Amino acid sequence: MIQLKEILENMGGNLAQTLQQKPEQQPPQQMRHLTPEEKKKLMEMVGGYNNYNKTVFREGRLTDVARDLKEILRLTESYLVTESNDFVEANTAKRHIQEIRKYCDSFAKIAEEVEVKNRQLEALYKDVGARLENYFEIKDAEKTPVDPEK
Repeated sequence: MIQLKEILENMGGNLAQTLQQKPEQQPPQQMRHLTPEEKKKLMEMVGGYNNYNKTVFREGRLTDVARDLKEILRLTESYLVTESNDFVEANTAKRHIQEIRKYCDSFAKIAEEVEVKNRQLEALYKDVGARLENYFEIKDAEKTPVDPEK
C-alpha cells in the first residue's frame, strides 16, 4: 500500500516538504517597506502608547465593588426582614435576598478572576512597552505624539 507521504513526494517534493513543516517553520511572509503614512501612524501610535494606561490600569477594582455589594446585601436583608409587615411580603423578601446573595457571590468570584487576569494584562502591557522603548520614544500620556520626521 502506498503511503500518503510517498504520493506527495511523487507529486512534487516542495508540496511534501511544505506539508511536513511545522507552522513556526513556515517561511516568513515577504515584508515590505512602510509607506510614509504607515511610518507616521506607527510613530503616533507608539508615541502615544502611555495613553492606554487608563484603560489597562483601571482606577477602581471590581473586588471593591463586590465588597460593597455584600454590604448592601447585608443592610438590605436587615431592612426588609425587620420592616416587612406582612408574612407573605417577608417570605418574598427572604427569597429575593437568597437570589441576591447568589448573584453577589458569583459577582465576587468573577471579580477576583478578572482581577487576576487584569494583573496579568498589566504585566504584559508593561513588557510590550519596555520592548518598544528599545526602538522608539514613548511619550507621557499627557504629551503630544512623536513627530516621525525628527
